[in-house]
Amino acid sequence: MKAQELFFDNGRSANVWYCSECRIVAKDKEVAENCCKRSNCKYCGKIVERLHWLAHQECIEKDKITKAEKLDTWDGWVFYEDKYYTTADELIEELEDSGESVPEYIFICKTIPFPKIRIDDLLEKIGENSYDDVIDRLIGVDVLSDAINIFNEDNNDLVSYLPDETKMVRIGAPA
Repeated sequence: MKAQELFFDNGRSANVWYCSECRIVAKDKEVAENCCKRSNCKYCGKIVERLHWLAHQECIEKDKITKAEKLDTWDGWVFYEDKYYTTADELIEELEDSGESVPEYIFICKTIPFPKIRIDDLLEKIGENSYDDVIDRLIGVDVLSDAINIFNEDNNDLVSYLPDETKMVRIGAPA
């Protein structure tokens, strides 16, 4: 790849380079020069065809699976092929109904609690976006604080889920 230097309108160097193939900007010539060179996969050693990738997607996935802690049981949410399931049994049923094979292991999900609203954070934001002693002049802060506490408590059961790529549960027979 041929790195191209960028210049200001007056002809002075901007000390910035870009890759002539993909036009990504870099802070020095060497980085821009090597930008679109194909890398060897850090896992298998074969050339990675995708630009700017250091490993094959399959190799990354295999590494995650190899490193993950393997569980024999799990009674919570699971993640498989970009989809969430309330239980492993729900996934197994869907796979069997569609004639697909059941994998040996799948990733579990971690629970993410509903974010709590904090009165202190709100007051700080108000103070940052207003004049100096505005906080001392606010009326109804106690009422707002009580309402926020009620709101947080009423929404305490709301959670979301994210894949936990450090843990997998066995759901099928060994491959």
